[in-house]
Amino acid sequence: MPDAPARRPVVWVAQHDSRGVNLTGASRFGEIYVLFKDDVYPDTVDEAMPGVLRRATKELRDFNPAQDFLCLSGAPLHLAMCATVLGRLFPEDGVNVLRWDRVEGAYYPIRLMPAIEETIDAE
Repeated sequence: MPDAPARRPVVWVAQHDSRGVNLTGASRFGEIYVLFKDDVYPDTVDEAMPGVLRRATKELRDFNPAQDFLCLSGAPLHLAMCATVLGRLFPEDGVNVLRWDRVEGAYYPIRLMPAIEETIDAE
């Protein structure tokens, strides 16, 4: 993770390997930082996921919800874990994400805000 008090925005990529998607378009939103290079496969998911959760929680503490982005690319399990961790770390702030538009061939920023909790009265 880049260090510096006034650092450039970071595009956090949950999972990406060298054969994966080209992230050049995402780099216009910040410095690319890949959390995981390897995928988790069905036969190893039970033993791998606690480690994925620990590492995602440790790394994403440096996520700045005001300027950083979570790139919606990579392995779905890693992406789900990162989104869950960010929701827990920043429940009031919302999260910037980058969505790939395959028609336009570009990433677009979206701000995901936390859900408003509603009380449902059972009558």
